Amino acid sequence: MSKYQLQINISHGKLTIGFDSMTDLEQRLKDIDPTHLGKAVASHFKSLISTEPRKVKPSLEGICAFRPDGSLEFLKPAGSKIEAIGVILYAYDPDPVDSQTVGTLAAEKNPAAYLGQERYEKLFQKLATGVYGLSQEGKTWVASTVIPKLKKES
Repeated sequence: MSKYQLQINISHGKLTIGFDSMTDLEQRLKDIDPTHLGKAVASHFKSLISTEPRKVKPSLEGICAFRPDGSLEFLKPAGSKIEAIGVILYAYDPDPVDSQTVGTLAAEKNPAAYLGQERYEKLFQKLATGVYGLSQEGKTWVASTVIPKLKKES
């Protein structure tokens, strides 16, 4: 039995983590992937949990939207695969996105070919768990270049 317990309010209730020292707590927190935890709970207790559909950022309205199941759909196509990937990661931000989701949404069989290209590495971040997000430069690029371009094309 652990000496201490940390309780954290999460969207599906409370998460309790037992630990004996700060080092132990830090390791246990590293072992928990919040994205997978949320998906596992939501899929297992789908009929018991009522979740509010995720809302798209106001700047992305008219470009993409979240479906009731939480997946993203494009309302207008992005100009290129790299722009589509940028919009996907921006829409989900601050949550990281796995490469399978990016590939499905961007209609790209190998999104890592884009995400790992040297010329784009300043835009994307690969996290230790194998999921992706935008760097600060990537967020600026999507907000100041990609979104205005897509809005102008409407």
